[in-house]
Amino acid sequence: MAKFTIFFRDKPINSHVFETGVIYIGRDHTNMIVIDNLSIAPIHAIAVVRENDCLIKQINDNFPLIINGTANKEYCLVDQDKIFLGKYEILYQVNSYSNEQTIRTDFNNSTPEPNITQVKTETSDANLQIMDGRHIGRIIPIKKAVTRLGHSNGGIAIITKKDQDYFISTLQSTDKLTLNRELITNKMTKLVHNDIIRIEDTSMQFFLG
Repeated sequence: MAKFTIFFRDKPINSHVFETGVIYIGRDHTNMIVIDNLSIAPIHAIAVVRENDCLIKQINDNFPLIINGTANKEYCLVDQDKIFLGKYEILYQVNSYSNEQTIRTDFNNSTPEPNITQVKTETSDANLQIMDGRHIGRIIPIKKAVTRLGHSNGGIAIITKKDQDYFISTLQSTDKLTLNRELITNKMTKLVHNDIIRIEDTSMQFFLG
């Protein structure tokens, strides 16, 4: 797990926890980690959180990425590293918290039930309904800030909740990941009511409420 705690003038103002995924950091409110300040680029950096490490990359040459006092285009973070963006500091920590929901979509193989990992139980404002296969009609609530769909063999998509909106992008892109028959890319796309997500041989309808 990766924890990012934002500090301003040595005071913590927010924190975010992720298991794995591509984490967008910047001023724009579609990012997973938002710092609403003009010293921050709309998309300032991208952190690729993996099981055993975290790689952070600078996106805009006009907005430097400072790690532990040194400018970097790309850097592999370790526990307790400090990321400086404009006037803000982000402390990176490795911990055991979870803020991600994992939904496997290989529902048509020998697995008797879909593998859904949820740490919290809470009311969901958005859901996925399986549209085909032997689990047709099943409704899966989206309960976490980050929801991962699929598996490494068939591609992995990520649904991210930001405020009251939901966005989809890819962690591992293939031609088997589509949104309304268009390929899902690593660019975050806002989901709307009744969108159809297809991963390999499974179609799911996204709906609100």
